[in-house]
Amino acid sequence: MKPPFETQGEQEDYWAQELFRKEYKKQEYPRFDGTITTTNNRINFGTGSIIFLDQNSNCQQIFEQGFLYPSLFGLTELKIGDLEELDFLSNNPTVKRFRFIHYDRTLMNVKLANPQVYLFELENPNWQNDGTFDDFLKDAKLTFLKAGWIMI
Repeated sequence: MKPPFETQGEQEDYWAQELFRKEYKKQEYPRFDGTITTTNNRINFGTGSIIFLDQNSNCQQIFEQGFLYPSLFGLTELKIGDLEELDFLSNNPTVKRFRFIHYDRTLMNVKLANPQVYLFELENPNWQNDGTFDDFLKDAKLTFLKAGWIMI
């Protein structure tokens, strides 16, 4: 992907591509090791929680299985929307890349008006591409997490 872009979506895909190209550093992050409970659009992680602003995400099990959780971001609550897999960023079936929007951000006890885009990667080196997404997640690891751009 290269400019010029016909839509904002194309530009954001380009930014995601460039972030992975320029800032990718593989690192393994631990899964949440406490109790995880789910009610409606909220996932609770001990004293923290994630609130899904759109419930139609088929990737919500990433959070339910403890790959991403509030304390990983240094927060007690995350409001998440527009979680999507970025198929165009990986041609390796053992690697899946995603982005989501984090709303209701607070920095130094000041609420910020604009949401932040985050990008992350899950990797399952043993994956044979012969099962469901849940099967992929069983042995997967979070190998990249990075704040992207602020939406205006």
